[in-house]
Amino acid sequence: MLAAPLTAQRAYEIGLVNGVLVREELLATAAAIAKQLTEKPAGAVLACKELMKRALRSEVERALKEEVEVISERLESSETKEALSAFLEKRTPDFSRF
Repeated sequence: MLAAPLTAQRAYEIGLVNGVLVREELLATAAAIAKQLTEKPAGAVLACKELMKRALRSEVERALKEEVEVISERLESSETKEALSAFLEKRTPDFSRF
C-alpha cells in the first residue's frame, strides 16, 4: 500500500519469483528453460499454458470488477471530497478527521 520498492532478493524470499539471476546469466538460463520445454510434448505444454492463462484471466477479470465497485464507492467518500478540495485549494489534505 505504500509502494515501497521490492528488491529481487526480497521477491525471491516471499515467493514472488522463482529465482534471482545476475544479468550475465539471464539469456543462458532462459535458453536452457526454453530447451527443456521443447523436449516436452507440445500439445501438453500448450494445454498447460492455456489453463494457466485461463485461471489468471478469470482472476484478473474478477479483481477488475471488484476494483470498479470499490473505486466507485470511494469516489463518494468524505476522504475523496477532502482530497479534491485540498487539491483545488492548493493545500495538503487533512485526513485526520476520517
